[in-house]
Amino acid sequence: IIDRIQPICDNNCGACHLVPNAFTCNYSGNLNLNSYESLMASETVEPGEPLLSDLYDRIESGEMPPYPNSLLQSDMDLIYQWILEGAEPEVAGCSRANRRA
Repeated sequence: IIDRIQPICDNNCGACHLVPNAFTCNYSGNLNLNSYESLMASETVEPGEPLLSDLYDRIESGEMPPYPNSLLQSDMDLIYQWILEGAEPEVAGCSRANRRA
């Protein structure tokens, strides 16, 4: 799973959750995926509990990313596994620093 979560965020969530709105300076849904710390501060991930995590619930239901985009089942499975394993930054988290390691 290492280094595979952030690219999913970058490629599928970036337009809304990596760049703040130019007018409001807020991220869509107040979810900033620029760093592991920002993601975890949002409280959308319940480490060890993917089915209790709002992040996983929204992607699994198809709510996110919004139509016409969708995540591959393999991407959803990686996110599920990452959360299940504790959503640790050194394991696979949404952290650009982890991608450089």
